[in-house]
Amino acid sequence: MKKGIVDVGGGMKCAFSSGLYDYLLDNRIMITKAYGISAGASNLVTYISRQRGRTLRYYTIYPKRKEYMGLSHFIKEGSFLNLSYIYRTLSNRGCEDPFDFDTFFSSPIDAEYVATNALTGKAEYFPKSALKDNDMRILEASATLPVLNKPTVFEGTPYFDGGLSDPIPYKRAFEDGMDKVVVVLTRNRHLPRKRSKDALPSWILKRSYPESAKALSMRADVYNSEIDGMAEYEKEGKLLCVYPETTEGITTTKFKVENIMKLYEAGYEKGPLVASFLKG
Repeated sequence: MKKGIVDVGGGMKCAFSSGLYDYLLDNRIMITKAYGISAGASNLVTYISRQRGRTLRYYTIYPKRKEYMGLSHFIKEGSFLNLSYIYRTLSNRGCEDPFDFDTFFSSPIDAEYVATNALTGKAEYFPKSALKDNDMRILEASATLPVLNKPTVFEGTPYFDGGLSDPIPYKRAFEDGMDKVVVVLTRNRHLPRKRSKDALPSWILKRSYPESAKALSMRADVYNSEIDGMAEYEKEGKLLCVYPETTEGITTTKFKVENIMKLYEAGYEKGPLVASFLKG
């Protein structure tokens, strides 16, 4: 039986899925394939590399540093979130908190990363091999926030966060042959996404990347439609959706370590439910 996990990302709120994957590692629960967007992709590849606790440090320790993100970096470099610091300075071999490339590449678990082509506004899906030794730019591309960050250029093409174009790619997982799929959200599934939240950033983006701006303006509709569409698969016992009841007030720029830990613990507590679903 093929088992997949789809992680939609969510910035600092991904402390929730960090806790979930640490539970799965603690209990040796493995899957067939991981489908990740943005920080969700980062959490999943670290689950594949079996580095328990590593992602939690990226939500509790490093964000306190001025190099991680901030207005000064936005003014100097045009990007609020310093993705090169996260995925290169901290993560490469020999660095402060290196990613275990060897374990990742040798793992039988497959992976796919979703990013939005900034020129077309369409989702593109990259294979596990797009993440290379000492080169995690595909994760940078998938995590590039529009407006707050300049697009990340990967293989000659500029990209934004995959959540713009395919917020919850569970249908792709089923098309890929998965028999069971776990969808990991970082917000309460019963709270519909509002178009108004994306109105200003899509307006700002329209001048430089009109197709991505169009995708951003429609993201709420696509997200809400995909949420509704999960019900059919859930009735058939093919899909399990896990999510936090509350985000503890955490946003990309506003968070407290104690609230991050609450989200992490909430994710860890969902572990037995996910394990039972996958085993069943």
